[in-house]
Amino acid sequence: MNTFDDMKAVMDDMHARRNMLAEQMREFNQLQSEIQALADRAGSDPNARQKLENLEKAFPQGFQKAQMDILAKVSQLEDNFKTLEQDFRGIGGSEKSTPKAENQPKKRAIKRYL
Repeated sequence: MNTFDDMKAVMDDMHARRNMLAEQMREFNQLQSEIQALADRAGSDPNARQKLENLEKAFPQGFQKAQMDILAKVSQLEDNFKTLEQDFRGIGGSEKSTPKAENQPKKRAIKRYL
């Protein structure tokens, strides 16, 4: 494999991981919506109240803190993905640039005898 194929494989892997992360974020947002719906119903629905209590037992340090930590990590991952992608594109662009001077044919000097 050459460098371009290696970079392409890494980029494809990064895109697959980014898509996986996006799917997990959709699921996370859906769970947040469900938790909000439970919180809205907790005043009148004992079942919803019990589920929220169980959730609070699972996250004794606070569910909001866990949510904020997850969102911060996701934001950091997204920034890292963007930086890596830009770096790879920069490397790929520099390899496709014009040939180096030592690879170009030398011009012949024209001698004039007049």
